[in-house]
Amino acid sequence: MKKMIIMAALLGAISVGSSFAQQPVDSTRRMSQNRPMQGGMRNLTPVEAKDLPSTITATVKDKYPDATIRRAGKGEKGAYLVVVADKQDSRTLLHFDEKGTLLNERKMPAHSGDGRGKRGRR
Repeated sequence: MKKMIIMAALLGAISVGSSFAQQPVDSTRRMSQNRPMQGGMRNLTPVEAKDLPSTITATVKDKYPDATIRRAGKGEKGAYLVVVADKQDSRTLLHFDEKGTLLNERKMPAHSGDGRGKRGRR
């Protein structure tokens, strides 16, 4: 009887452990124009900097003259999220409404710079 209880506990632990296993990372997958963005900009359609509305690019140039647009995306309701970085690689996330009005800005935490983040390191 003890052997059956131990076997049942062992099988239960194995099934729970396998349900929490990480999926392998496919390094060949990259952001494309057809897929939503990953990370903090989930569920957004990627937008090239040159394709942003002129009101957004004018605001970025006015508020952050030394910064460059790193990423941009458009939500389902027309709102835009834009990540800008200055010469020291200090990044800021800008939230615009569908008309191009700046709604919110937030400094983003620095990262290692290797492009993989914490999950990609091994």
